[in-house]
Order: sequence, then C-alpha cells, then structure tokens
Amino acid sequence: MKNAMKPRGLRLPRALALCCAVMPAWALAQQTVRLDGASLTYEQVALVARSGAKVEIAPEARRRVARGHDVVLAAAQADMPIYGLNRGVGAARQVAVLEGQRENAADVRKSSEAFNRNLLISHSRATGPATDAAIVRAALTARLNTALTGASGMQAEIADMYAALLNAGITPVVPRDASVGEADIFLLSYTGLAMMGLGEVLVDGRRVPAAQALRAAGIAPVRPFAKDALAIMSSNAYSAGHAALVAYDLGRLLDRADLVFAASLEALNGNVAPLLPDSVAARPFPGHREAAGRIAALLDGSYLWKKDPARFSQDPLSFRTTPQLHGALRQQFQTLTAHLRTQLNASDDNPVILLDVTPAEGAREQEARYYVKGTVEGRPVTGAVVPTAHFEPVGWALDAQAMAVGLSHLSNHSMQRANRLATKDFTGIDLLDGQPPGSLAGFWKTANVLQTRIYAETVPVSSLVQPSARDIEDVGTQAPLVVERLDHAAELAYRMLAVELAVAAQVVEQRQRQHPDLALGRATAALLGDTRKAMAAQPAPRLPGGDIDAAYLKLR
Repeated sequence: MKNAMKPRGLRLPRALALCCAVMPAWALAQQTVRLDGASLTYEQVALVARSGAKVEIAPEARRRVARGHDVVLAAAQADMPIYGLNRGVGAARQVAVLEGQRENAADVRKSSEAFNRNLLISHSRATGPATDAAIVRAALTARLNTALTGASGMQAEIADMYAALLNAGITPVVPRDASVGEADIFLLSYTGLAMMGLGEVLVDGRRVPAAQALRAAGIAPVRPFAKDALAIMSSNAYSAGHAALVAYDLGRLLDRADLVFAASLEALNGNVAPLLPDSVAARPFPGHREAAGRIAALLDGSYLWKKDPARFSQDPLSFRTTPQLHGALRQQFQTLTAHLRTQLNASDDNPVILLDVTPAEGAREQEARYYVKGTVEGRPVTGAVVPTAHFEPVGWALDAQAMAVGLSHLSNHSMQRANRLATKDFTGIDLLDGQPPGSLAGFWKTANVLQTRIYAETVPVSSLVQPSARDIEDVGTQAPLVVERLDHAAELAYRMLAVELAVAAQVVEQRQRQHPDLALGRATAALLGDTRKAMAAQPAPRLPGGDIDAAYLKLR
C-alpha cells in the first residue's frame, strides 16, 4: 500500500484500484496526481474526478505548453493563416481576423482577447440538465493532460487555471446536450466561461456565479488570447473524461460478474468441466483462458470439485458459455482502455502545434508551408502548426459502442442463469418450498424489463449525425451519447447481476439446509454469506425487490 500511493505518481493501476476500495474518502482527497501529458490512466482520472484528489503539473510539461504557445505566436508573426488564431472557425474558417493591427502589439492583444472571449461565448450553445460534477472534473483533468503535450498552443496560464479549478473544487456547470462527438466544442466552451469568471459553477454542491467562486478562492480570471479559446473548447475531453470514469466502473463490473457467475454455478451444482485448462487450451481464444482461470480460482475449495453422480454433464448454455463471454468482454475492455490511454495522453487539437520539427529535405511547397522558425521575445522557436482531424474519436467511440453490446450479452446470460436457478428441473430446489412471501421465485418481469432497457442502450447511434457548419462538419461519432449509453448499460448490468445473486443466495441457502457440510469456494462463500445477511436485515415486511437492492449494494 505504501508503495502504491506515491503522491507524485500513482502509476500503478491495480494498486490504485485497491487503495480506492479501502481508503476513506478524506484520505483519497489528500492524494496528488502528477500530470505530465504522457502517463495519465483512467484510474487516476477517477481519483481526481470522484474522490477530489489534487493535481499538479510536471514542470517540464508546463514548459512544453509555454513553448507550444511560442510556436503559435511565431507563426502569427510570420503571417501564417491559422484556424482559430487569425482565421475564424467552422464555416468562417477562411475569414481573416485581427487584420490591419500587426503594427500595434497592444491593439493586437486587445482584439485577440475580444475574439477569444466572443468565441467561447458564442459556442456555449448546450441545453438540457447539468452534467454530473464528476464528469466535468474528469473532462477538466483529461483536457489539462492532453494540453500538457504542448500541442494545443494555449498559454501556460490556461493550463494553470485547469489545475486551479480542480484543486479548489470549482466545477463549471455544463449543460449535457450539444456535442456530436467531433470535439465537444459546445460543451467545453462552458469551462472557458468559468475560467473567465462567467457563467455558473458548482462549489460544495451549490451553484454560484463563477466570478464569486473565483474571488472566494483567490483565483484571478484568465483572459484567453491567441489560440486559447479554440484550445479550451476543441477537444474530446468531455466524452473521454466520462469514458475514463465508465472504464473504471467496467473493470470492477467484470470482476463482479465473474464472482456472481461462480456463485450461481454453486447454486446450480454445475459442472466445472468448461473451466478446465486442458479443455480451454483446445480453443484458445484471447481472454477465454484468463476468464476460465479466474472463475476456477474463485471456486477454490468448493464442493463442485468433488464428484457428484447427480450432477449434469451438460449445463444450460448460459452457464457453459459464460467463460467464453467473459473472456471476450475482457478483451474488448482491454482494447477500449488501451485506446483511451492514447486519447488521454495525446493531442486531439486542430491545428496541432509541433515542437522542434523542421521540413524534411526536399519537402514540397504544401508540406513546407506549415513550418515556422523565428523568435518570440528573444526566445528561438522552431516548430509547425498543422491542420489535422485529430479531434476524430472514432477509434475508441466504436470500442465503447461494442462494449455496450457486450454488456447486453452479459446481462442476458445473467438473466437466463437466474431463470434456470429458479427452476426445480435444473437445481432440484423448489424456491417456494418453505420460503417466506418474500421469495424471489417470481422475478421474471423485473429481469425482463432490465434486459429490455439494456438492449435499448446498445442500439448503435454513432453514425446518426447531420451536417453542420454549412456542411463542412458532415460526419460525427456521437461519442458523448455513446459513452453515456455505455454508462447506463453498465448500471443496468449491475442490477441484473443483483437479481441473479439474490436468487443464487436463496438457492444456496436451501442446499446448505439439506447439506449442512456443503463447502463453498472461499470467495463465493464470503459474497453469498454477506448477501444473505443483507437480505435478511430488511425491515419487515421483507420485500423481494428489497432483496435485489440488498444484493446490488453488495456488488457495488
């Protein structure tokens, strides 16, 4: 534990997850995550966003931000046309701004600040309920870290403001609905408003004017300049930050799903043959071996490893195929988190600011036009300002969409297993026999509704985008909605697993009444025992729905 929670690193995801599970909230809030633009994990995003951990900017990363800003200024001095700096944005991408003022630096600065302010105000077009504060904090964390690559061109003072807001617990109020997933421009603009002291923010759960909150915290509002406004609002930090939080939850969900399945296998008196290493090796799909081995380990010490003539050789498919399904889900999860790690530690800026690059020998005119070499206030500058489509998140948005589909399979397997456990033909146990009125034998409609709801969250939406900005922005990914639906699907999957766990707990209880010496796996025994205690602790009259809720709380 001591090595896992180094305040200047937090580099160990597994140790971090363990610490978050056992450390009190006040201790988590005292942690510090160092951001360097290269090593942010989704676990760290969750620590900052949900637990209130502080952030600090690595000095070398802040220097990169300042150098990137110098490249922007040098390019502007060279009269390069730059999107969002001396040219408009969107449909106005060819419209020159700040013309005729290059001889007077004060006038240029004043006009640029006015342009940046207007850009942020004019793009604050979201509607709907306010986004959860944790998601906004995740977005701030994600954007700060990607800016620390130096590729955004923002002033270093803007990066400082991200850290100041996070560390002071000041969270911009961001309406939920406005982004089609090609940079969350109409959402992230609200974070820029808060930095300027405009709009509203949350402080200790209360909505207050941003200017008031900044004043109370002793934080001076920023005056965005040059490319700052575009850098603040043109990224996928909103959807990526939310995705990081969902990824954190998914890792735990997959672990809990393995444990609930193992408990259900004991409730069924199921066959462990599909878990045997030699059997799995005959069809070595990625993830299958890991899932089967993990489930087998959870059943260590269980009666299922002893021969039983009454045990079926072929269990229902919802039991037999679960190791394959859980293995496939873990593979999909690994793909999603690998892509998220890239997203959280790489630029999605347009244009992208590149440091210390020069045109290749023999570079053609169109290639060479993006490079700049000069000085800014006596500092030598070499780099490039290159138009990109780095705001395209389709690589991981499709992963998130696929993950939601996978969760619908997980939920369906869980529902079917619960149904089989409630059937005497499969278990030899009559759940109604000797049970109080609170028996879960009739949970089918509840499970059916949960499965229908999770299916609705998996309908693909990523290609449902209409052109905007005079048909220039004519595709999208709906990444914020895709992630939101994955979040909902994960919550519903937890609810379905709770139904299964509650039923399994009742079936195992019946088995142990018949066979008091029945041995359970060490892991499953703890889960089933705790669940039964929680279910029995309900106030009278004991409600079947209350049993599901009790099981849900044990899983979460």
